[in-house]
Amino acid sequence: MLIHGWGWHGDVWTDVAAELAREFRVWVPDLPGHGRSREDAADFTLDGLARAVSACVPSEATWIGWSLGGLVALTAAQRGWARRLVLVDATPRFVRDDGWECGLSRQWVDAFAEEFTHDTRRALERFASLHLCGEGRERSLLRRLQTEIFRFGMPAARVLHVGLKLLAQSDLRPQLPQIHSAALVVHGACDRIVLPEAGERLARALPQGRFVRVDDAGHAPFLSHVHRFVDTVGTFLRE
Repeated sequence: MLIHGWGWHGDVWTDVAAELAREFRVWVPDLPGHGRSREDAADFTLDGLARAVSACVPSEATWIGWSLGGLVALTAAQRGWARRLVLVDATPRFVRDDGWECGLSRQWVDAFAEEFTHDTRRALERFASLHLCGEGRERSLLRRLQTEIFRFGMPAARVLHVGLKLLAQSDLRPQLPQIHSAALVVHGACDRIVLPEAGERLARALPQGRFVRVDDAGHAPFLSHVHRFVDTVGTFLRE
């Protein structure tokens, strides 16, 4: 099960899905309110999102969640709906607070929400640029990201607002010790949205967590380093 992040849709996994499908059965949903499921967003909570996804797959599925999708996957594992996890540039808490210095500052989140309110397209294009490893690099990847985010038209503003609030308020740190699913945390070394330290701490907090750093990758290592990502995940799935 490949679960996309905030603002995106399942097609962002196209290359990875095609490679994994050579050996595994693959599901690629659009989260409620996103992509082809834009009209279905009645219960946009972590539990509601996890419940909607779990209705599509068997209980033995491995949930591969990117960013917001990682929170959804963790929630599913907590409910006993996911046997194994792959958490891609994920964090149990996106916003910085006491004891969690590796999150985004509240000021940054508030400024982005303000920019998003005034010029949604520009904010989303800038958000896509933050997925890269550095300025002036990976130009083709940036073009793809900016194309993908608008593939189904402008994402629904209401859903994006609710999603931002969900990201800002969610904190799954207390639940991590109770999640006993085998978990692989894959993180880009240059991630500017979720710092690698957050991924490392996530892996340490999970009883069966392990951490893999992808050098020269930003917030989307499964796009910038497709074959390395598929090899890493494939090895984990075969264990």
